[in-house]
Amino acid sequence: MEQIVFEKPYKFIPPIRTRFFSQMVQRLRLHQWHLRKFEGVESHEVRHKERLRASIDRGDAIVIAPNHCRNADPMAVGWLTVETNSDFYAIGNWHLFQRSFFEAWAIRLTGGYSIYREGMDRQSLETSLQILEAAERPLMIFPEGSMTRNNDWLHPLLEGVAFIARTAAKRIEKKGLNRRVVIHPVGVKYLFRGGDLRQRLEPTIRSLEKRLGYLSVPETPLLERVSRLGMGILAAKEVEFLGCPQGGSFRERRDRLIDGMLAPLEKKWGIATPAVGVVARTKDLRSRMIPVIQNAETSRPEKDAVERDMERAYYAQQLACYPDAYFEGTPYQERLFETVERLEEDVTDHVTKHGGLHVILDVDEPIAVSPERVRGVDPLMEELAARLRAKLAELAQENHPLPPEEIGDFRRYCRGVGEGA
Repeated sequence: MEQIVFEKPYKFIPPIRTRFFSQMVQRLRLHQWHLRKFEGVESHEVRHKERLRASIDRGDAIVIAPNHCRNADPMAVGWLTVETNSDFYAIGNWHLFQRSFFEAWAIRLTGGYSIYREGMDRQSLETSLQILEAAERPLMIFPEGSMTRNNDWLHPLLEGVAFIARTAAKRIEKKGLNRRVVIHPVGVKYLFRGGDLRQRLEPTIRSLEKRLGYLSVPETPLLERVSRLGMGILAAKEVEFLGCPQGGSFRERRDRLIDGMLAPLEKKWGIATPAVGVVARTKDLRSRMIPVIQNAETSRPEKDAVERDMERAYYAQQLACYPDAYFEGTPYQERLFETVERLEEDVTDHVTKHGGLHVILDVDEPIAVSPERVRGVDPLMEELAARLRAKLAELAQENHPLPPEEIGDFRRYCRGVGEGA
């Protein structure tokens, strides 16, 4: 499990505002080196960059809002800064700054600053508002709130991006500045261009099969083998948290397991009305748990118990990253590729860098932000979600279908294990 909570109290980490270092990163293509070496991203493509460049030239206060499906995303968006000859600021979860001194320094040098997602971070909020009010640089915010691991599937958006953009628009209007606030949705899409998919994935699949005690049968189609692994891991979690394997479709089993993991925690931690969406529910739970862990008077056994609760919530969020019907219609190489990565991460806390990835950054037209406060359903968030979904659906048309020999009789297999696909 990735460490996202630390016992030391949160302290805001500001960006380093000089442009010298971020421009040096661009000129030396350091992000390209990082993407190739650590993320397996070997090529890129930026589409409709002129839309963002036009907003910059108008002097707009700009929020960049990409989907967030891989660890590579923040670095991949660096290609957008190169091709528009601009620099960005970016909000990052505080735990990213705790991994190492060098990583925290590198994030800050390229415009990153921290946010405490489990509570009200007034310093981070004020920094964001100042950046937009001055239209100093575009500000990048991932509206899904966390990495989803699904390139063709948009998870529910958190409302922070709309709150920041609308509050900035209100400040700008109050000061009489001739400037508008806009949000540019950006579709981030990874295509597999690494040749033989079986050759790339076979070592990882075989390792997972061995770990779960399965007999590897290399001639079995990849999709059937990966589905068997997924259902085996699901059944193991059902035994762990629900007492026995469950029946029903994959969707029913996944949702039942998530609720079986989160509902007892919400009752234990006094959350009477759970938030909508798994990410929001786990965020609310962490907001109750973290102060206990960070309290110097909490004993070690008590902290260990809270950390077990936090781990349970983390696994529920991981489960939500497995969409149902992800292989309905035409099964694609890209979806199988990311599913293998996700299974490996959930089982081993490690992801093999297979390489062969090509990233596309597709900039959408700007959404003008009104300073008017809204009640109920936020039309700004509705439009942003609709734009991102449409962009991802468009980009998904470029996926590569799995060859028939790697699909096999997948439909019959799914019916046999109760997936209902």
